[in-house]
Amino acid sequence: MIVFDADGTLIGGESTDWTSFDAAFEEVAGFALDDAFFESIEEVTAQAIVHQALPAFSLEERTTKERAVCQAYLQRLKAACKSNPCSFPATDGALALIAELKGRGIPIAIATGDWRETISFKLRAAGISFDDIPMVTSSEF
Repeated sequence: MIVFDADGTLIGGESTDWTSFDAAFEEVAGFALDDAFFESIEEVTAQAIVHQALPAFSLEERTTKERAVCQAYLQRLKAACKSNPCSFPATDGALALIAELKGRGIPIAIATGDWRETISFKLRAAGISFDDIPMVTSSEF
């Protein structure tokens, strides 16, 4: 089985993606994440970033904030695509490679640090059909 990451591997638009995430986090948490924070964390998944950035909150409060960041992030991703439908393109060769692997019967999967809602939106925006591809996200683990 070949397992692909999504952002930067199957999907482009990383700068728009990070801008959307950062703005959503700042809206919900009331402060921005800086380079020092990212250099200090052990896990860089959407879920872990929120939880690691809010250590003073209870698990329940962090989970509530996480869901709020996810929803604000998704809204920003949608707005970016509405403004520019090419915000999240498939990377060069990604669609052909997926088709080739499927055609040869080689199993593929997607593993991503994004949330299921947000990565599903970006995959659709990129024109990548994933309904028949196993996928695990930071929403699950």
